[in-house]
Amino acid sequence: EPIVGTNGIIIPTKSYIQGLRKLCDEHGILMVSDEVMAGWGRSGEWFGINNFDVIPDIIVTAKGLTSAYVPLGAMIWNKKIWDHFQDHPFVGGLTYGGHALACAAGIANIEVYKNDGLIENSKVLGRHFSKKLQEVMDKHPSVGDVRNQGLWGCIELTSDKKTHAPLAGFADSKRNVAGELLKRMAEMGLTTFAKWDYIFMAPPLCIDKDQLDESVAIIDKALEYTDSLL
Repeated sequence: EPIVGTNGIIIPTKSYIQGLRKLCDEHGILMVSDEVMAGWGRSGEWFGINNFDVIPDIIVTAKGLTSAYVPLGAMIWNKKIWDHFQDHPFVGGLTYGGHALACAAGIANIEVYKNDGLIENSKVLGRHFSKKLQEVMDKHPSVGDVRNQGLWGCIELTSDKKTHAPLAGFADSKRNVAGELLKRMAEMGLTTFAKWDYIFMAPPLCIDKDQLDESVAIIDKALEYTDSLL
């Protein structure tokens, strides 16, 4: 993954990804970018790897390809690999590979991304999102870090801003901090995902500024609970 998703929206530096590309080239290794989560506008670009000015050899993707209306995954490869398989057999296949309904949904979905300007919306609102998350971090002693790329963000909880010691820790079973946070946010009208010391945010790419502000405000209010645990 060019941006690590489930482990807390970990965003590497541009030089790291570019260095990885260089290492792959030096040793004849194909660079594969996992865009199942980072792709299709989530990070403010069509694909997460685009944020690092790097072109991979292969992209694997799904999810946002059809916005989950119909299951569909895809492997996209560069011309060099394509040319290789013009006179070499590609030994692979799936029972439902190239399914007409799924592919039609994918094509229609991509048109919506283009026509509704959703990729650009993710990029523009992503900058506003960064500012709002920073305000949350500055306000709450239980927030140790915030990070986002486009409309894909994470709030990381801590028991000590100086040491970044975890608040709940891995598999918190005594206080169920994440569960309590989700309950409080749901009561205020927001559904999102949280686990361990992470609050994940991946709003719809069609969200507007007011809706984004409302969502962050609910999270801001819910964090009064984690502040009270310190």
